[in-house]
Amino acid sequence: MKQIKKIKNVFVSFMVLALVVTGINVSGVKASAGTTPFTGSVSIKASGAESVGASVLLDLPTVSEDSSDFYLEDEILTVTSSDTAYTGIEDPYLTYTEITSGKSVSFETKLRFTVKKDAEARTFSLYVNRTNLKTGANIVIATVNVTIAAPDYGTVAGSFKVGSTSLLLNQNVSKAVTYSISKTDTATGYYPITATGFDTSVVSGVTIDEKNITITTAATAPKGASTSVTLTSGSEKKVIKVTIKNATTKVTAKKKTVKVKKGKTAKLTFVVKGGNNKYKVSDTVSVKSSVAKKVKIKKKSLSKTKYVVKVKAVKKGKSVITVTAGGKSAKTTVKVK
Repeated sequence: MKQIKKIKNVFVSFMVLALVVTGINVSGVKASAGTTPFTGSVSIKASGAESVGASVLLDLPTVSEDSSDFYLEDEILTVTSSDTAYTGIEDPYLTYTEITSGKSVSFETKLRFTVKKDAEARTFSLYVNRTNLKTGANIVIATVNVTIAAPDYGTVAGSFKVGSTSLLLNQNVSKAVTYSISKTDTATGYYPITATGFDTSVVSGVTIDEKNITITTAATAPKGASTSVTLTSGSEKKVIKVTIKNATTKVTAKKKTVKVKKGKTAKLTFVVKGGNNKYKVSDTVSVKSSVAKKVKIKKKSLSKTKYVVKVKAVKKGKSVITVTAGGKSAKTTVKVK
């Protein structure tokens, strides 16, 4: 037998996939000799509690002068995925151990990666590609079919609570909201919380740790705008409404005096302006009748900057209707004939 060449300059690169690992049982399958590519499979169940590393023994063909399959100089091995959009695993890479037995040399090759604790269920393939940097020739020398099973979180029944369901915040600030999750007697594992459905022009991000749900508003969020953050844990959902402060800048009355016949109703219009007139002010708008026995407030509504108060003339005389918001106010006198 001819003397075996030792490998010089075998380069390895990998394509990073956004994922992490938990609870894995992996076994490798030996590849057949010659040019037959390695094919194997592995099933992984994410635990939901922590990330776990996985490895698959590829055991690629023996390297020798007599074999047409031995690695050449100036080659690169890459790891790619059939599902580039999946974010349940991360950092696939290859490791090599050189094994010399007499005049033969071989490499024990392992494909390693990690699976996230909260990885979603998915089936995909990882490919080991062998490319000659000089000729550009490329072949797939190994395929590993990966099946990810989502973690079993058990059930959550009436146990997910949040400290607040409504927030009034300035632009570009973060607010932590406490939460609690009580497990049922039969539930096991970690309960993840996902935040979805919010307008990113209002809320730029939501982060969740073991104690708090932290909501961050966008630096350019429109004053007065609002959005809802939907939080899901198990089968339960909670919603936190987030509104950007739109402080009152001015309150004016359309008319200073209004005459109303006894027993009739009238609508009084006020203008309540804030920093952004495309939205309502975030301050509470209140209305009061100085003599409720003579003029009674029946209804009130605010639409953007327009505040309408419906009053009823009860007795002859007069009453002052005062609308107040954010420390600013305006008045209309109602005279009952």
